Amino acid sequence: MPEAKLIYDAARERLHGTIDGAAVDLRAVSGGHRGAVDPARWQSGPESWDRARVGGPTPAGHYTIYWLGDYTSPTGKRFGLCCFLHPDPETKAWIDAAGRTWNDFLLHKPGAVGSEGCIIPWPMASYEALIVRLAGEVDQPVGTLEVV
Repeated sequence: MPEAKLIYDAARERLHGTIDGAAVDLRAVSGGHRGAVDPARWQSGPESWDRARVGGPTPAGHYTIYWLGDYTSPTGKRFGLCCFLHPDPETKAWIDAAGRTWNDFLLHKPGAVGSEGCIIPWPMASYEALIVRLAGEVDQPVGTLEVV
C-alpha cells in the first residue's frame, strides 16, 4: 500500500510532496473546467469561475486519499483510475455552485469536462505517472492531502 503525503496549492497549480518517500512535484489544476482535454473550455484561472455554472478549485483543508481504481460514478460518469479525496470531518470542505452542494472530490485524469472541484494532474502524462504510484486496494486509504 503506498503512503502519500501530498500538498496541493490551487493558486500555483502545483501538487507536491512524497509517495513512499520519493518526491512528487507536478502541475495540477482544479475548478473552472481546468483539466478539460480542450483547454479552450478552461476559464481564465482557478479562482475565476461562475457559481451559477461550475464549481471552483478544491476547497482548502485536509483530506484522506482513498484509491478507487477504475471508477464510474453512480450517475454513470466514467473517471477511469482515480482517487477519492475525503475531507477531514473538521474541515467540512464543500462547494456550493451550479445549483448543488458537494464534497465528493476526486483526483482524476483530464477529460471532456475537466474539473468542477476535483484535482487533475496536467497534462495526461503527469496524471499517468502519478496514478500508478498511488495504486492500492480499492476503497483503502493511500495517504493524505493538504489543500492550501
